[in-house]
Amino acid sequence: MELGNMIFGNSRGQAEIPREDEWAYPLLALLEAAGCDGYGWPKFENATFMVQGYDWDAECDCGFDEIAEKWHDAHPHSPECYDTVCAAAMAAWDEKHKFKELEKRVYGDEENPLFQGMNVEHTTGPFPGIHGFVMTPRHDELAEQLRAERKKRDRYQDDLRKRLCGERGLTYPDGCAVHCDCYKEKAAQEFFAAHDDAPTCRRVQPNFLYKPTGFKANWYKYPLRDSYMTPPVTNDEWRAIMSACMKSVAQ
Repeated sequence: MELGNMIFGNSRGQAEIPREDEWAYPLLALLEAAGCDGYGWPKFENATFMVQGYDWDAECDCGFDEIAEKWHDAHPHSPECYDTVCAAAMAAWDEKHKFKELEKRVYGDEENPLFQGMNVEHTTGPFPGIHGFVMTPRHDELAEQLRAERKKRDRYQDDLRKRLCGERGLTYPDGCAVHCDCYKEKAAQEFFAAHDDAPTCRRVQPNFLYKPTGFKANWYKYPLRDSYMTPPVTNDEWRAIMSACMKSVAQ
């Protein structure tokens, strides 16, 4: 799995889809027939299949986010919890070194500062109608100052986590960023095992759904980059699905 997809993406499934022309071109032909661009937008749906492009900003539209937020607000970590102690120590370090102020000077008020910290060059993609970009880190004086401060912050955080894990008998480095030694972790596991997004929620909908069998495909950014399918199908089965979908568009 690509690192970006692992951290920021949502392309998941039982088996990886080969990133090969014999898999990609039938899907791209279907997208064109359905009036979609090379990414899968605008969304198309009929009685046979549904397709929609990768959405960076896919958000919950079933109300579960509000339920989860209320649960977390009502169940904070205890004051003595590893999580609470770590967060308080890092907040104190940031205040002492004016770290958040420096970040704002570099990134501005952007909620997602990724592009503010990079030089961006747009490129064309491997398939017709698909575009991308290449990002390289900024190296101006202010960006370099932030980079140096972040290294100091990371060293402090690592030392803090290592010390606290040693004192509390917790594993390090495994889990050191998310350890909880109060009641909340177990309570959260029980709650979220019984509550989840609705199947129709945009956040969990696939990029491609073949309705007769429930076959799903998800990709990262564009078809078929770092793509996964549920359940696994052969290339012949994939072509049969694409063919059935093409016929449904022509009807």
